[in-house]
Amino acid sequence: MGVAGGSRTCTGFIPAWGVAGEGKRRDGFVCRRPVYQRTLAVRQGEIVESSDAVLDQQVSSSDAPVLVDFYAQWCGPCKLLNPILDWASDEYGSGLKILKIDADTNNKSVAKYNISALPTLILFKNGEMKSQIIGAVAKSRVSEFLKENI
Repeated sequence: MGVAGGSRTCTGFIPAWGVAGEGKRRDGFVCRRPVYQRTLAVRQGEIVESSDAVLDQQVSSSDAPVLVDFYAQWCGPCKLLNPILDWASDEYGSGLKILKIDADTNNKSVAKYNISALPTLILFKNGEMKSQIIGAVAKSRVSEFLKENI
């Protein structure tokens, strides 16, 4: 613990992907909490928002394997996957296309791929579904999943 402006601070875990503003507790501690601010900016790899209208075309026309993330805005576990998807995007670059599809607004795709829980990651290779992960999982599990299936 350190001293910042005369008050004690607790920094805890501050990840590389962002830090929120500070909040002051009753006992005088100033806590910095991590906040992940999701952007769909193009980096080395790319994460693209998809929809019912174009999902099949995006999957079938891709030369690279396609990882589709079925999520919802209100889903807490879905938000936990965002940094992992960013990592995969950076790690695999153009060798993996990552699509995100909102399950609440894209009911046809949810029904077509029998999505029963969120988040669900589905990996497509050569336009066909190869494997899937259901639920929020650790980065190590996603890494293992991609290595096994790509």
